[in-house]
Amino acid sequence: MLPYTPTPELNIKFLETPLEYNDNGDLRAQQDHDYVMMEWERPMMLDISRYLCEGKEDVKILNVGFGMGIIDTYIQDYNPLEHWIIEGHPDVCKRMVVDGWDIRKGVKCLFSRWQDVYQELPEDHFDAIYFDTYNDHEQHLFADRALKLVKKGGKLSFFNDLFTGSVADNASTDDVEAYYVDWLPDNFKMSIENTYIKKVPEHSNYSPGLTDNYYLHIILERLY
Repeated sequence: MLPYTPTPELNIKFLETPLEYNDNGDLRAQQDHDYVMMEWERPMMLDISRYLCEGKEDVKILNVGFGMGIIDTYIQDYNPLEHWIIEGHPDVCKRMVVDGWDIRKGVKCLFSRWQDVYQELPEDHFDAIYFDTYNDHEQHLFADRALKLVKKGGKLSFFNDLFTGSVADNASTDDVEAYYVDWLPDNFKMSIENTYIKKVPEHSNYSPGLTDNYYLHIILERLY
């Protein structure tokens, strides 16, 4: 059973909502200023880019959801052989073109909803995959497909909004592992890493005001 109700109409409505980048670079809706992505997430993106790319040569990586481009900028530090980006919001796509992402060496931009292209992505191809979209309640479809896209030794992860007050809190990680153990195939293993978050701004519309917590990265690795 999914921990949410699939509601594809919410994602379609979001893609029709005008977005803007404020003076801090945060991405938000123009009208109600709901935040889609914020600067406080930067340490998390730095760590997950390292967990996914470090130690790999000529890495082929797929990122679904560009947003502010934080993780994609960090990924570029690893000089990937192939860097695929899927982004469906027209305002974010425009920003990507303005910033030249569509002409960077090795970068392949798919300006589309992932739901429209994920079945055509090459199987057994990627060393790493990261998934971080907004108002998207169909991610289970991509997760099942991603298990076929990543190659042996490859890793995948996704934004999950899971925090714990202490890395020694085994109950938190045990709950996460218990949820995924039935879904994960035998040729994958799961590990959990963390990033310390000093404070989430009060005006964030996700995890507002959270202080001295650890964000939990769920990392799935294909063994064979």
